[in-house]
Amino acid sequence: MSDPLPPIEKKVDESWKEQVERERRLAESRQAKPGPEPAPSTTPPSSPPRRDASTTRAPEPPPSAAATDEPEPSDSAFAVFLSSLSMQAMMALGELPIPGTDQRHEDLEQARYLIDMLGLLQQKTKGNLTLEEGQFLENALYELRLRYTQKIVPPPPYGAGGQGMPPPGGGRR
Repeated sequence: MSDPLPPIEKKVDESWKEQVERERRLAESRQAKPGPEPAPSTTPPSSPPRRDASTTRAPEPPPSAAATDEPEPSDSAFAVFLSSLSMQAMMALGELPIPGTDQRHEDLEQARYLIDMLGLLQQKTKGNLTLEEGQFLENALYELRLRYTQKIVPPPPYGAGGQGMPPPGGGRR
């Protein structure tokens, strides 16, 4: 058998506690005596200094998208997101084939979840959508709910109380 692994040594940097204590004392001294600010400590902090509510510096502006190399979300991003959820729901209803295959798979539980999520998005974004986004969401929900209902509630048989569709050919001879 092999030798057991040597014990792992944990190194914990606790110098941050000293920095916090210095900042706490500095904040207390500012509150106790109004006057010029004491000079900051000359020891380099091991962690970024904590911002105190009593500091008079203006807050730093958030980094711009160019500075963080993150693209800004476009107006169409939300529409694409809604379309993606809608297409997933259609696939779960078995109405569309799974991409990469020509197979259809019905998962009504997943379909209901996705339809409910779209409904929740409709409620939470009410008044904040563009006209096109609102119409797309409303139409998609209508179609999905209709198709879901058709899957879970089969039509009654023909002739049962005048309900149902007549058989092909009109039903009369």
